[in-house]
Amino acid sequence: MTSYTGLRLEPVTAIGVNFLDNGTVHWNGSRQFFYPVGAHIRHYHLETNQTQFLFPERFTSNCAEVIKVCDLAVSTNFQFIAISEVFRPTFGVLSIYDTETQVAHVHLRHADIRKFSSICFSYDGSMIAAFGVGPESTRVVIWKMGRQVSLAAVFPVPPTTKEIAFDPQDSYRLLLFGSNFVSTILINTIDKIQKPIEITDFKTFNHFCFVSAIPGLLLVTSGKYLVVIMNDEVVSVKNYMNMEIELLKTIRNWVFIISKGMIHFLKADFDPPFISYLGEIDIHAKSITEFSPSPDGDLAVIFHDDSFVGLFDINVSLKILKQQNEAKENEKMLLDKDQENEINEFLKSQSTISEQIPSNLVDKTEIQQFIGLFSPLSIRYHVGSIVAIATCPRKPLLATCGSDKSLLVWNLAKKCVIASVKLNEPVNNCSFHPSGDLLAVGTSERLLLYSLTFDSLVLRAKWESLSCTCVKFSNGGHLLAAGSLIIKVISTYSAKSVTSLRGHNLSVKSIEWAQNDAYFVSSGLDGNVFKWSAKTWERTCMITLTSQCIAALLSPSSIYEEESNKLVPSSNVLVVTSNNTIYDLEMKTERLPKRKLTITSIALPVHFSLVSGDQRGDLQVIPYPLLPAGDDTPFHIGIENSVHTMPVHCIVASIDGQTLFTASEDSSVFVFNIVQPHQMVVAAPVSIALSREEQSFLIEKESFEEKQDAMLRLREMLNLHRSQFQCAKTKLSEQQSREVVQQKNKWQMALSALKKQVNAIITQKIEQEKKAGEVIADSDTQHIIKIKNVKEMYEAKLTEQTRTAATLMKEKVSVQCDYEDRLHQMTETFKDKLLEKRESAQKNLEVQAVDNVNAEKEYKQIERLQSEEKVVLEQEHKMEMEQFQEEFEQQISKLNNEIEGIRTEIVGLQDIHDGNVEQTANLDTAKRKLNSENRSLEKQKQVCHIQINQLKTELASRGDRVARQTNNLISLKTRNDELQKWRAVMDYRSTELKSQVEPKAHKIEGLRSKIIDNEISLRKLKQSNLKDTAEHEVMEQEINDLYNEILKAENQSQKCEATINQFKNKVHAIYTEVEPEHWVTEITKLHKEFITRKVVVEENKALDDTLTEFERHKEALADKIVVLREGVESNTKSSGNSFLKQIDNNEDFMLELGRLRIENKRLKSDLHLAQTELNSLLRQCARESPSLETKVKTMFRSTNIICQPVIQHIQKRTTRSGASVTVEHFT
Repeated sequence: MTSYTGLRLEPVTAIGVNFLDNGTVHWNGSRQFFYPVGAHIRHYHLETNQTQFLFPERFTSNCAEVIKVCDLAVSTNFQFIAISEVFRPTFGVLSIYDTETQVAHVHLRHADIRKFSSICFSYDGSMIAAFGVGPESTRVVIWKMGRQVSLAAVFPVPPTTKEIAFDPQDSYRLLLFGSNFVSTILINTIDKIQKPIEITDFKTFNHFCFVSAIPGLLLVTSGKYLVVIMNDEVVSVKNYMNMEIELLKTIRNWVFIISKGMIHFLKADFDPPFISYLGEIDIHAKSITEFSPSPDGDLAVIFHDDSFVGLFDINVSLKILKQQNEAKENEKMLLDKDQENEINEFLKSQSTISEQIPSNLVDKTEIQQFIGLFSPLSIRYHVGSIVAIATCPRKPLLATCGSDKSLLVWNLAKKCVIASVKLNEPVNNCSFHPSGDLLAVGTSERLLLYSLTFDSLVLRAKWESLSCTCVKFSNGGHLLAAGSLIIKVISTYSAKSVTSLRGHNLSVKSIEWAQNDAYFVSSGLDGNVFKWSAKTWERTCMITLTSQCIAALLSPSSIYEEESNKLVPSSNVLVVTSNNTIYDLEMKTERLPKRKLTITSIALPVHFSLVSGDQRGDLQVIPYPLLPAGDDTPFHIGIENSVHTMPVHCIVASIDGQTLFTASEDSSVFVFNIVQPHQMVVAAPVSIALSREEQSFLIEKESFEEKQDAMLRLREMLNLHRSQFQCAKTKLSEQQSREVVQQKNKWQMALSALKKQVNAIITQKIEQEKKAGEVIADSDTQHIIKIKNVKEMYEAKLTEQTRTAATLMKEKVSVQCDYEDRLHQMTETFKDKLLEKRESAQKNLEVQAVDNVNAEKEYKQIERLQSEEKVVLEQEHKMEMEQFQEEFEQQISKLNNEIEGIRTEIVGLQDIHDGNVEQTANLDTAKRKLNSENRSLEKQKQVCHIQINQLKTELASRGDRVARQTNNLISLKTRNDELQKWRAVMDYRSTELKSQVEPKAHKIEGLRSKIIDNEISLRKLKQSNLKDTAEHEVMEQEINDLYNEILKAENQSQKCEATINQFKNKVHAIYTEVEPEHWVTEITKLHKEFITRKVVVEENKALDDTLTEFERHKEALADKIVVLREGVESNTKSSGNSFLKQIDNNEDFMLELGRLRIENKRLKSDLHLAQTELNSLLRQCARESPSLETKVKTMFRSTNIICQPVIQHIQKRTTRSGASVTVEHFT
């Protein structure tokens, strides 16, 4: 006994992200992370940029009861991943999976808990805690991890609890975080008392996080404030950015605060205040919905702007923040006003040259990606449900429409988004053109037709005020059907409306085109299914149901026609209704599934299986035709796969039936491979489980009898089909044999008729031969007369051709001689002028080059002297300051010694004064002077000491600051009045430097002005040079055209000569080789071949036209040469570079003229040879007809025709009469 199992769906990839309240992205390694998609877990590896599904067993029917994924958690050693799920009807299950074996480790439930909204592992991985919500109370359940997971503790918590977390330093300390409280609890105690953390002035809390590197440090946010808690005590409350804190994350000792698209960095320390603000990083995002740092603290995954995912480098951001802080510190270090004034004066006195450094602005996002700060990932998603999807028959493209009013086009080969559009109204449906170049999008207000380029969607056409719930291209792509109540048919290539179809009372749900595009079928919410003809656009009501139509499918079928006795291919219509039934038009039956199922979408990927999606988000494989057979019996469902967590909106299959795409309200799209279709599995009468790769099927003992009856009916149906097929086959063979006999009789009758026709044709041919002989005999006399006429015409034609050829040769020789003389004269004059201009230009260039070299040397010397003078002045200043300090100290010591000596002298003088009264007046005056000088010296000494101290402090404090602000050294002015010599020296040097700098600055300005003038003149010369080169190219083209025309004329003359020689050879051959009886026929052939008066006239006209065209081009060329000469003479004042370039171009032109002169000489020699050949032809004609020779001699003069002996090929032959004849062959 056998049982039908249907096809198997193998998951390939998934598109989208399911966002979770407590964090969407979780890391299970330093370079790999995972996130939920539908009811499954998607793993992403950063090094290979590849994604895969974790835990493939979740696709089996065992997981088909999953309603929602609430939270994820991973252990610190990445061995276990915990998934919080909600199973039907409403009970929470905690599934723990082993990452190495990819199988479930354990599934946990507790009492009446409906869901576990928050789960977490302890840092040592020994325990897992889950916050469960039940109908009566909320509680925390803790299990102890191991080979066998056991229950460790259960205790109630307040209903306002949002999240739980283990302390990183203590695995028995659990934090409870609620919307209005924060408390801790020790789970290894008996009473498990909750210890609240008192946070005054705040009633609500938003986010929290432990800082793992700092024991006991906890951060909590409330609005725009950050509360720092150390060992359950509030340390500080900070407001760093004065904005609402959207996310709070931490890793190691780094803290990240996200607010309005900005990432704020904080660093945690062991010392108070424990948190220090570093700065902010702008990634140019409008909003950030997820920020997940890696365990090593190097990278972070960011979800931003409602559709994009990027990789953020934390190390690069820290370097940028460090540079920003250093720049701010440097900006804060300002000089005093006096110091700034002195620096500004010194800079003004040094130089007046201002150097401007251009700055090229680059896009900030490109800079961030270039330095590795923030780079995009290939993950994209819709925010909200996915309404519709469409695939391309010929390209690996997928279009998804979301409730977020966005349209994304995916490249399935690269698994990335290549184009996206954000619309202003809701999107309802989309459809690809068979070529993949066009995409039709139906919205609630209009129909849009996009053209898909390499990486963008370009709007090609739009139809306003057209609400579209369904859009579909025909299989050929020439028509597009779209609409809601009214279906509008549009021509794709002209974008014009073909017709508007009315019939549905409610919105259209589906449109399906026939395989040959002869018609399409539409189904609507009013329960009607219409068939619309593509030729007449007439409507045919196929089905009218009482319930709403969800979708209508066209399945291939066949109908037996009694008249032709054949099976004619046709299509059957399957309609899925809102009553969860499937209506079969061919069987006229409406049937329910065997178990309760709410079908939301359906597809027919292959001819023998249906794939449906239900309200729960699962996929079912239904055998087709529906089994078991019967009008009222429920049909069987083969396989059920757990895929999505919300209703399936759309199921689409590829054109080859090998790939299946499903979209759901959970903002995810899954891609499946359809493999091993229509397999039969042997069933046993006992309950056993048959596994096939990742799928498992259970044949229960209770349902075995029903399946056995179904198989018996299936066999009866197969036997009936076989008997019908055998009958049809025998009838078809008999009909084919009858047709063969009839065709054979027809062929025999046709053969006899053909034989009769052949006999009649033979008799007719004999009669025609007799008539032809009589006609030939009558026409012989006429041929003789025609031969005479041909000879006369030949002689006349020959005379005319020789006359025209002679005139043409004369004109050609004269024209060429005049042209060469004129060209020679023009080139000689042009060459002389060019040589003069070249010499003058070379002189100007030499002078200008010498000036430029001297200017560059002076400019470099000035720059070098400035830099050297700066260094020398700095060194001299330092040396002089040291010398000045030493000299000043020496002078002070000398002054002290002098003062002591003077004092001793005064004492001696006072003794002498007692003895010498006469010298007292002089000594008093000297004493007064010395006292005054002593006071002034003491004052100067104090001032010098003060100034030296000030200078030392200024040099010590201003050293670093002055080095950052300017590269030039500032000369400090001494203010000592007594050291006038030093001041005089410094003033002399400063005046000397000024006297040196000012003329050099003037010279530099003069050189700059000269350089600018030279650049302007160079630009003008370049433009004139381009014009000259263009004119030169035009002249060369015209000269080439003239030579081509000359060659054409020569070719025509050669053709004439060749035809004349050919005619002569044939005439000689007729008289020598052909019998006289056949001369008439041969001469008529010659007449038909050579006598063409019209051609001669046309050739003569062509030669006249070429000669006139040659004269016209020659005159135009002469005029252009004159214009070019005048232009060259007007440009004599241009600079040397342009003259050199022009001279080089003119030298090339002279070389071209020389080449043309050689070509003219060669043409002269060819002409000479042609004339000699013409003379030889004339001699040959003289031999044939003396009268023609006399005529030609009178026409030509001996001076115009150069006669030269030509080798004649003479051959003696004998005629049939026996007489020897000499034959001359003309070449």
